[in-house]
Amino acid sequence: MLNIGYGSKNPLEKKLSNFNPLPFTFDGVTCTCLEGPLQAFKCADWAEQVRICGLDGKAAKKAGRSHNDWKDTQMLHWNGVVYQRSSQNYQDLLDRLYDVAFAASAELHLILQQTGNERLIHTIGSHDTHDTVLTVLELTSRLYELRDRLRT
Repeated sequence: MLNIGYGSKNPLEKKLSNFNPLPFTFDGVTCTCLEGPLQAFKCADWAEQVRICGLDGKAAKKAGRSHNDWKDTQMLHWNGVVYQRSSQNYQDLLDRLYDVAFAASAELHLILQQTGNERLIHTIGSHDTHDTVLTVLELTSRLYELRDRLRT
């Protein structure tokens, strides 16, 4: 079992974290790691979204905290489009985000291959969609799907 977390001493657990440096471009925006866009989804201002995407994981998380009013509305944003947190459109946005990062990173391919058949957990994550932009299930299911793609 691998417990995903950037603070882990286990290199695989650390590298599976959204905080792990993973440069990629999402809809023309340079992202330093997956945490950037996830935190950027919380704010409506495009310039602020672009800025947050360029931050490292910890800085992006901190920047996202100032946009937690999304919890009241359950509305998230990307590039001028509003997404209801519970919508299929938002799930599609998450799928696309992970697909783009996966396509851009040979390192992520290697990391996922190295996990073998290990169960992936994230004990510091939340399961409540009203409280987080990415639940434990949303994270782990996407990582399992990407890992499975490598096997076909």
